[in-house]
Amino acid sequence: MRTREVRIQYHKAIEYIRDGRYDEALALLLDVNRERPNVKNVLYPMAYCCEKLGYVEEGISLCDQLIMQYDHAKAHTIKEHLMRLRNNVPVEESTERESNKAAMDTREELSPRVATEEPLEVPAAEVVEVGGSPVSGKRGGLKLLLVLVVLAVMAGLGYFVLQTLGYF
Repeated sequence: MRTREVRIQYHKAIEYIRDGRYDEALALLLDVNRERPNVKNVLYPMAYCCEKLGYVEEGISLCDQLIMQYDHAKAHTIKEHLMRLRNNVPVEESTERESNKAAMDTREELSPRVATEEPLEVPAAEVVEVGGSPVSGKRGGLKLLLVLVVLAVMAGLGYFVLQTLGYF
């Protein structure tokens, strides 16, 4: 899967989370995780979806991974909630409020990231900036070459015109 397709799937998954479509979001995030494994900004929404869907063991496993690799604070909250579910401990009202607050924080945390940052990093060798827009992959190399050829031709024509007019 190409980097652009991975990003599109990630953004679609975040939209599904905002809409409460956790099962669809999780399916997309699993695909994204297969392509870009162990990315914090993919693992956390996966854990969040598992919590909402009641996938206790999967959610705990994801939280453990987030805590070990990134010391992710919100993963502790989700894990605590999932552990209570696993042990059939009634969720107290205050804990439920904390969980709902974490859910709101998640929406706020994910929303700006989707609009401003690309959480999935592209290796530097794949991206070339041309006139402020990224060009990537094999086609990007061809686009870059085409841009350089056009610029060279324009420079040559400009020189020819100036020479014809007697400036050189």
